[in-house]
Amino acid sequence: MREAIKDNEKSSIWIIDDEIDLGQTYADLLEDSYNVQVFDSPSKALSSFSGNPKAVDIIITDLMMPDMDGLTLSKHIKQINPSTDIVMMSGFLDRDKLLAASELNISAFLSKPINFDKLTNILKHTISTKRHLVMKEELQHLLLLQNSLTTTLLSKYEKRFIEAENIIFEHNLPLYNQNNVLEHTKNNFSDSRIADLISLNNNKILILLEKISDKSNPNLNIQSHSHDKLAE
Repeated sequence: MREAIKDNEKSSIWIIDDEIDLGQTYADLLEDSYNVQVFDSPSKALSSFSGNPKAVDIIITDLMMPDMDGLTLSKHIKQINPSTDIVMMSGFLDRDKLLAASELNISAFLSKPINFDKLTNILKHTISTKRHLVMKEELQHLLLLQNSLTTTLLSKYEKRFIEAENIIFEHNLPLYNQNNVLEHTKNNFSDSRIADLISLNNNKILILLEKISDKSNPNLNIQSHSHDKLAE
């Protein structure tokens, strides 16, 4: 399951560009909204990522760098953690590079010089999408759990009635007493532990459904700019 990004915490962004001054400029523009770390070497970034793949939510990387290009870096990143979102930037994206990046499931492409408004929109959209996917996965997990709990409760309920019917047959009770036994079994059946879990689960499901269908969340309505034009 994907790692959840909590609503009340800043997302973590890594910027990887061999032009350190340029990378720091992007970081300065983003640091009010995100936790940003800058690397001037893809090898160093990959080493840090390998040690803690969950430390970063989105990686922004240049395509052309001396010791390792952005495509090679992205391939290694995706091998370690396929759910990591990557934004690729370059002074020029030819079609072969674009195709190779698409095969790596790169989240977005940007041409240099970077349009900051476009970059921030991409980041907001990517994070919103990640949160949405995490909530859907969590909802699926809760629905499966709810089904399992309900099945267990019904199974116990059925077992109690079978026991009651066995008592009726063993003692050859008259019809009036049979009805009393079955009614007593129905009224006194209780498994508060499972019932409480079902109730708690149901509340979580309702909250998640409300979040997923919340059209008032502006982040869910941001248009994707994942495919920047090759020539601008």
